[in-house]
Amino acid sequence: MHSDLFYVDIPLVPTNGDKPPEGNTNENIIGQLPFFLNGTDICHDNSFMPYVTTDKNKSKYFCTHVSNNKNDKGTLWILEKALSLILKIKETNPDLIWIIENKDELFAHHEYLWIKETSKLFKRNNFVILSAELDKSVSDGFVKSFPSTLNVYQYLHHNRFLIPSSYIESTQNRNIIKDKKILSSTRKYNPSRESFYKQLIGDSENILINDDNSFRYFGKTDRDNLSKTDVIEYWNSKYNFNHDKVSGDDMLWKEEAFYNELLSEYENYYFSIVHETFPKDLITYDPPSLKSEFSKWYKLQMGEKTLLPMTSKTIFFSNSLPNIEKKLNEIGIETFSYLFEEYDALTFDNRSDVLISICKKINNMSYSDIEELYNRKDVQSKLEKNYNYILHYKNKENCRNEHIEFLKTLHEN
Repeated sequence: MHSDLFYVDIPLVPTNGDKPPEGNTNENIIGQLPFFLNGTDICHDNSFMPYVTTDKNKSKYFCTHVSNNKNDKGTLWILEKALSLILKIKETNPDLIWIIENKDELFAHHEYLWIKETSKLFKRNNFVILSAELDKSVSDGFVKSFPSTLNVYQYLHHNRFLIPSSYIESTQNRNIIKDKKILSSTRKYNPSRESFYKQLIGDSENILINDDNSFRYFGKTDRDNLSKTDVIEYWNSKYNFNHDKVSGDDMLWKEEAFYNELLSEYENYYFSIVHETFPKDLITYDPPSLKSEFSKWYKLQMGEKTLLPMTSKTIFFSNSLPNIEKKLNEIGIETFSYLFEEYDALTFDNRSDVLISICKKINNMSYSDIEELYNRKDVQSKLEKNYNYILHYKNKENCRNEHIEFLKTLHEN
C-alpha cells in the first residue's frame, strides 16, 4: 500500500461489466476515484486498490469530478457542496490536497473566478485542478494544475475508448497506406466550425469536394439535435449525411466501434483539418470572434480530434484558438504548419480563409508530389514522434505514474 492515499467514499469492487459496481454512484463528491488511477470510471481491475482508502484521516488526496457529475444545479453547486465537506475534514486533516477533476472539459470563465476565490482558503500546493486546458497560464497565478502533457489520458483511458486499443495494436504490425488527400469531419456545431463550412460553400466547394477529399458537417448540438442554421441545412440537404452513426445512443455507448471506423478512414488520408473544441464563453456567434473582455482567458483544448490524426499518422492543421500549435509543441506534439507558408498569416479572424487556401493548394497537388512531401525525412520524423506519443500514454501505468509523480512534488516542496 502506498503512503499517500486517495480517499474513496465506498469500497470499490472490480467489475468486467459495462456499468459501475452497485452503489458506486459518486454521491459523496469528495471521495471519487480519480480517472488517472484507474483509467476509467468503471472498475475493470484492482490495480488501483493500493492507492485508495475509505478512511478520511488516512487520506492525502480528495477528488471531486466536475465533468462527470451532471445535474440541473450546475458545476458551481457541485463545487460549493464539495467545498463545505472539504473544509470540515481540513480541520483534522490540514495537509489534505483537494483535486478538482474536469477531465475532458474546460472551466467556464465564472468557474475560474470561483476557483480563484476559493484558492485563498488553501495553501498553494493543496488545491489542484485537472482540466483539458492546454494553456496553464490562465490559472497558474492562483492554483496548481496538472501538467498539460497529461491531458491525453482521458481520451486514451476511459470506459468509452475514443482511441481504441484494438486499432492501435493493429497499426503496430502493418504499414499504413494512404490514397486520399484531405479529410475534414465535424460532428457538432460551433461558430468556428460554422465559419469554416460557410466559407467552403461556393467556389471552394466546387473545387474541394471530390473523390480525393471528404468534407462532412453534421451540425449536431449538445442535446443531439440539428442546429438550425442555413449552412447546416445546406450541407445536410446536399450531401445527405448518415446521422445514425453520430447520434445519441450510438455515440454514447458504441464509441469504440465508431472511432475504430473513423480511424480506419483517417488512415486513408494524407491530410486532415482538426476542428477543435471552442469554449462557449469566449466567442460571439455571428460572426465568430473573441470576446475582448475575456481575451486574457484564452482557453486552448486538445481533445480526441487532435489525437485521431496522430494515431493514423496523418498530417493535420488545427482550426482553433491562437497559439494552439505553440502549446501543442510545448507538450511534445509535432505540428505541420511550416509546410505551407499560408499558415504564417493565420489569425483568429482569418483562419477559415487560410485553412481553405491550404486545402486548395493540397487539392491541386499531384499524388506523386503529396507522397514525396509525406515521405520527407522531417515529416516522417514528426509523424512517428506523434504516433509514439500515443503509444506512450496509451500505457495506463505511464499515465498513472506521471500523475502521481506530479502530486508528489506538491507535498515535497
